[in-house]
Amino acid sequence: MSDDELSQAQAFYDEARVGDQVDYYQKRIDEYRRSAGQISLITELLLLSAAVAGIAGAFWGSLDFGWIASLTAAGLAATAAGLASWADTVGFVENAELYSAARDGVMRTRLTRPKPSAITAAAVDDYVDRVEDILLGEVGEWGDTWQSGGKPPL
Repeated sequence: MSDDELSQAQAFYDEARVGDQVDYYQKRIDEYRRSAGQISLITELLLLSAAVAGIAGAFWGSLDFGWIASLTAAGLAATAAGLASWADTVGFVENAELYSAARDGVMRTRLTRPKPSAITAAAVDDYVDRVEDILLGEVGEWGDTWQSGGKPPL
């Protein structure tokens, strides 16, 4: 291959494989972080509502309907606990961290790609091998996480 063909092949690889993969990682990171934030907000609102209902139950405890507020407080707190447990099982934060580590590894490797003035077939092969090792390592990381009792990728 000529130097021009090598440069074109590397540019295509960077765009089609590396660029798309980095975009994919970033979308997953954003999605998981957004989901973690939403779950956190909902859990906090449920707990705040449970606290308000608990105070109302204590205030109205001597009345015939005070038990309704107390029961509502218990139900809201249980719902918040269940939601937090589910979010931990899904692992929004952990998944975002895994995708972030993979994205960062690919981006660091991308910075070391052969420059057009020093491009050789061996340099391009080495670059492709390093990127693919990171991508394969990312796949292996999911398996390691899952086998060690962590969360599976969802």
